[in-house]
Amino acid sequence: MAHKELITRMHDLIADTMECNDLLYAGLISDKMAALEAADKKLERIGEEAAALGGQIAKVRRTGIHAAHYITVPEHIIMVAQNMGRITVVLKKKIREGILFSDKAIAESGYIFERTSDILLHAKDMVLVHNTLVARHLVESERAIVNIANDFSTQHEERLIEGTCSPNASPLYLEMMDAFRAIALHARQAGMYLIDSEQAGIAPAPKAGRA
Repeated sequence: MAHKELITRMHDLIADTMECNDLLYAGLISDKMAALEAADKKLERIGEEAAALGGQIAKVRRTGIHAAHYITVPEHIIMVAQNMGRITVVLKKKIREGILFSDKAIAESGYIFERTSDILLHAKDMVLVHNTLVARHLVESERAIVNIANDFSTQHEERLIEGTCSPNASPLYLEMMDAFRAIALHARQAGMYLIDSEQAGIAPAPKAGRA
């Protein structure tokens, strides 16, 4: 597989995780399994294709073509997909057992889904342009998601103590917040290695879309 095609596939796989993020949010709002089942199938395919892509990048790297920038990106895409899979497990359990989230928890979840879409967009862009401006957005987005998830978790625990949320909902909500933190971490790492490679003196890779 040509170097340009490898870059395009990584870009497209991250775009696919953004679609999965939308499906998961749809599953939360609608309480319907169909969106979650669709997300599961897509996440499984993403994991398989990213694993295969990692092997292809390793082969290209051995030929001397500048693929070192991208060698860890598929691993982080896989971890993003796996942590999204944690959210599908949570939401399926929520639907099967008829567990209700408070209006506050639904609103908080919607907000963090939106922020997750943002960081995945930055990671996707980084594969193509890998510059310090996009990298700064990645770092800021991850920091924001971690802080938001921590704040929401604390507020949720306070609602639990006050008796304004269901004890059955609490572990599901907190598991989602932990998954969002992990997704943000791996989205950032997928892109930041590209900058780190340049700073380490590795020659820049050709940009996608050029001959």
